[in-house]
Amino acid sequence: YRQKINYWIRNNTNFDGYFDSDQAVRLDNEPSQLAEIYDSGDGLHLSDNGGRKVAETIELQLLLK
Repeated sequence: YRQKINYWIRNNTNFDGYFDSDQAVRLDNEPSQLAEIYDSGDGLHLSDNGGRKVAETIELQLLLK
């Protein structure tokens, strides 16, 4: 389901934009899976490292406009 939701978000015209946190924490060679370093261990939820990585991908200047 994660890939279906991400596809919808990426191809939706109802939003001004989005931060692609999935792209930041997934495996490059297997986009349907979280990279181990960012995985809490269940393959679905982010670890603390994953949360930090997502936070790093957010461009604060875009939020302040």
